Amino acid sequence: MGWLRKLSLNIYVNNRLFKTYNSDGTRNTLDIEFSIEKTLTGEPNESTVVISNISPDAKSSLMGNAMSSNSKIFIELFAGYEDKGLELLSCGDLMKLWPEKQGSSNTFTLSYLDGFFAVQDSHYEGAVPGNTALSSVVLELAKSFEKNGIKVDPTKINIQGTIPLRGMTFYGRTATTLDLLALVYNFTWSIQDGVFQAYMDGGDKQPSQAIYQVSLADRNLLKATPEIGEKYMQQTGMKIEAILNPKCKCGDLIQLGSEIYPQFNGDYTIHNLTFTGGTKTSDWKMVIDSKTLTEKSGE
Repeated sequence: MGWLRKLSLNIYVNNRLFKTYNSDGTRNTLDIEFSIEKTLTGEPNESTVVISNISPDAKSSLMGNAMSSNSKIFIELFAGYEDKGLELLSCGDLMKLWPEKQGSSNTFTLSYLDGFFAVQDSHYEGAVPGNTALSSVVLELAKSFEKNGIKVDPTKINIQGTIPLRGMTFYGRTATTLDLLALVYNFTWSIQDGVFQAYMDGGDKQPSQAIYQVSLADRNLLKATPEIGEKYMQQTGMKIEAILNPKCKCGDLIQLGSEIYPQFNGDYTIHNLTFTGGTKTSDWKMVIDSKTLTEKSGE
């Protein structure tokens, strides 16, 4: 893996590209730092990007659009290494932005949420006959997110079950309906980088789940710590710190290879995921919190 790091930040205003900022950490490019929090639940993922020393004209124009009630601002952040190309690290609807001055440096901070308007504004009304496959029902509900820019791919809806014989009638916010179904049928739904997904809680690997390996041999594992519950001192999860892999998403699997805790090696579902870094000063790191353990590999 090459270690020259690259970022590309796209800002859209009302679906039109407003500005692109590129940075590879060299002297003539902007300094961009990021902090991204992702979760496997239906809550919108939160991202914060800090740009140093952008032009006053760009700041003024962007703030003017942000304060307009007729403007919707959408953010995309791509990241990668010199030999791997760029991958979408996060995206979302702009919630707030603010300038700051620290000595001779000026910063501009953008805070955005993945799928915020879809989760907040989407509604669904309809009746579902009995014995309908749960996956078909969730797919139909998820399609109500599409008008707010969310992509819905049926291959990322991997859930089992059927609707009761008497059928069901839905009316109201789509997110609330999905939360209720998820509670009853034991699945988890979320929006990850603008794409809807739904998985059964626990269970076997799904076709749409990617597997990424972290280990000392691969030179990308920084730290792995088992989480132990108070009751019976059983393992309840794993916290893994590793070199940032921009392809990782919540719901994917991490294959852990630890020499310190070899008894805990295996495949872990990514439940919570944090990305942090910057092009000039910060290390690129991801912190993975796994609460749902799949069957361990090699056993």
